[in-house]
Amino acid sequence: MGFDAGKKIQLMFFRALKTQTKPEQIAKYIKETFPAYAFGYSCIRVKCKSEIDTMNLFFNRDTGCVTCNKCKFTVDFDEFKNVLQLKLKSSDSTPCQPVKPETRNLMNLKLLKDVNVDNEIPFLSHFDRRLLLKYFSHGLYYSEQYNDVISVIEDGHGNVYQTYSFRKDIYSPPLNFSGVFGAISNESKKIIVTDSPLNAVALKLLIGNDYSVIAINFTLNPIVMVPSVIPKLEQFSRVVFYVSQLQKKYSQIHFLSNLLGIRRCFYVAQESNEGIDVVDMPYKINATDFRSHFANKITSIAAKNTIHFSSNWNEVSDFLENPYFMRGYQFQRYEKLNEILGGLRLGELSIITGQTGSGKTTFVNEMALDICVSNNIPSLVFSAEINDVITRMNIAQQLILRPITKENSSLAHKSLEKIPLFMYKSTSCLHLSDFIVMLEKSCFQYNIKHLVIDNLMAISSHLPANIERMAYSERIVDRLRQFANDFNVHISLVAHPRKSLEKQAVLSVEDVSGSSNIVNQADNVIILQQKSYVDHSEQRRYIKTLEIAKNRRFGRLGSFKLYYSSISNTLSPQIFFKIKSAQKS
Repeated sequence: MGFDAGKKIQLMFFRALKTQTKPEQIAKYIKETFPAYAFGYSCIRVKCKSEIDTMNLFFNRDTGCVTCNKCKFTVDFDEFKNVLQLKLKSSDSTPCQPVKPETRNLMNLKLLKDVNVDNEIPFLSHFDRRLLLKYFSHGLYYSEQYNDVISVIEDGHGNVYQTYSFRKDIYSPPLNFSGVFGAISNESKKIIVTDSPLNAVALKLLIGNDYSVIAINFTLNPIVMVPSVIPKLEQFSRVVFYVSQLQKKYSQIHFLSNLLGIRRCFYVAQESNEGIDVVDMPYKINATDFRSHFANKITSIAAKNTIHFSSNWNEVSDFLENPYFMRGYQFQRYEKLNEILGGLRLGELSIITGQTGSGKTTFVNEMALDICVSNNIPSLVFSAEINDVITRMNIAQQLILRPITKENSSLAHKSLEKIPLFMYKSTSCLHLSDFIVMLEKSCFQYNIKHLVIDNLMAISSHLPANIERMAYSERIVDRLRQFANDFNVHISLVAHPRKSLEKQAVLSVEDVSGSSNIVNQADNVIILQQKSYVDHSEQRRYIKTLEIAKNRRFGRLGSFKLYYSSISNTLSPQIFFKIKSAQKS
């Protein structure tokens, strides 16, 4: 079989990636057809009808391309089924015979070490010959016929077969030309694939006598690569691509890693700014330093958190069926929040800000109480500014809508017992790591769904050394954003505005203390605006407004007035007018 036929097989193998045959169809066919099979990293290995104790037939699980590792028989999946039917109908049970590589007329070969390289091989002058002579020199020859350096194997009868050429462009390689430079040992379990034979040589020198790891070079071009190369790599539990100009070759790496099984494929990018080329490494660093250098830069190709848009579609179905996912948990005391925000949705982070004295703590406590009572969802309040006893009395007052006294404290206690509302007794400000652990434990034990944190400064006051407060605040918000997503809870975080603002200033999202990244991380930004005026009796009055300045989910923005009632210690419009109506009656 000539080179044209070999090229046809390679092109067939490349086109097989676009086959309509699905991997599950290939697996089903093998299970129904062959009594003995084994699943590998990239291939399903089966036993031919004519074989007794070996599994030489490899089905690529993605392409369906079939290769016999013994006779080098290679066809696509549909053609193989037709060939197998004819084979099963016939009485021929002759085992397939190993096919030797096509013999080349390689005459007048000289061992590379015996060649005057400077005089006889001028094109090789850019190679580092010290590496070539030190490693693999027993298989490197100079061919006068082709004026080329080749690696060869011998069959024990004086015949030599070519396996790699440094000058592939000067002649058409034979069918069995695989482009592999380096020896593959059955003992090896890890392999480093390079895009240069000299890199393979240098890596082998650095690896030394560790036979569990080998370094080879073969073409990364899928059009040129022979299908029989893939089964040869089936034995390796880890395949590492050590490739220069990785960014320009990522499509080829993508092709090969998918053929080989992406879960076992890794890469190490060669960084030119390090000042040491891989070819020079054996002379610049020792093997121990190289292993450390190599291990620190190895990265899995598999992107664990990247999925197709159609993946796990049942999550979308659950989302649509659950009304709380679509519209959120509804407020009763703040109906306008339902209209603008759509309710309180899990997995989101809301930032509440406002000037000193605007009622931030009063609002977040009442909001937590409202969601907890209206929807019966477990909520947790963390307040570092107010004594925990006062916090309990304030929320109890908001619940029973009257000041807490000795006479009604029992009623308030019984009313609080009926709702799943919790608080964290904080004796001092917490470190971020301790605070996150506290939140995790609370979620695990009480199934918390709404977290109120009053306020951001309580956590950021424990500032680690060598870090700016603004950067640390960013880190806290990033961590809370991640926590809300991981635990599927809603976090309401109180954040102060910048101190430089005037007391009567109208706030915007840019006025939240810290960097813009804090606001960017939030799904919702709620601002308590406060404006004072002097009435006709010369008493100072305040107009409080709740403004939704950011709404990532729906994009709807708006504002509405809040009314404070000293009787119930609430800011809810509904509660205010309810109390007013009761007083009139």
